[in-house]
Amino acid sequence: MNKILKTGIGISIIIALVVLTYVGMIFGNLFFLGIVETAQDTINWEYYGDDVKSEYMYKLELQVISTPDIRTTIDNVTIYIPVLSGKDNLTVSESFIADVKQGNIYTGKWDCYFVETPNGTMIAVENVEPIMVSEKRNIVLNTHYETDYIIDTLEPIENALNFPINPDDPMESFSTVYVKYDISEEDAKVCFDVSIHGSNTWYNARRQDSYLQHGHLTMMGSQDNWYKVDNVMFAGEGRYPEIREIRGSES
Repeated sequence: MNKILKTGIGISIIIALVVLTYVGMIFGNLFFLGIVETAQDTINWEYYGDDVKSEYMYKLELQVISTPDIRTTIDNVTIYIPVLSGKDNLTVSESFIADVKQGNIYTGKWDCYFVETPNGTMIAVENVEPIMVSEKRNIVLNTHYETDYIIDTLEPIENALNFPINPDDPMESFSTVYVKYDISEEDAKVCFDVSIHGSNTWYNARRQDSYLQHGHLTMMGSQDNWYKVDNVMFAGEGRYPEIREIRGSES
């Protein structure tokens, strides 16, 4: 009986030690992560220089919404969108043109090139083959361009790529765009969205910061006209170290 009792006590002690060890490991890890996070919040921005990926994404998105059970065709599409202003604007524009012309199975075939217009040099986007729509279809034409410098996502109006700015209200301005297409169903809705997105991803710090400027337009039926599209800016999105030195405007 004493032997059984001693065996039971021994097993209980072993179980207790295992539980205490496991709990200690959990609290130890949490404590360590807390120290690391605190260190990351106070460390200088320059520390992350070798571990950051900074990139722009210039995107044109078309969404076609037709009546259910009606197969809709959209063709003869020609869209003029702005050439961005700021550092690397032509490089990003050329990257966009190359990626759009390459196309893929989701976007279909498109042509893309620079064009001179009454509103200056713009980027022309044209479909090469008719676009078939069954109720709803999204077409995203974009490019990703990685920079060798940190993008200023806190103050992008002065230091990053953007659309034309209204000096009276920099956070809300407009771009002039040209939209032309023929659509078989005049009641179908076509949503147009053009945007520039800049971001920095800090791998060691598990952080990302970004800004977004975009303009949106909703149309019904066939189109052939110039439009003013309101541009809205969202800056300073994401997490930033307490001590920061943005270098996006460096030459």
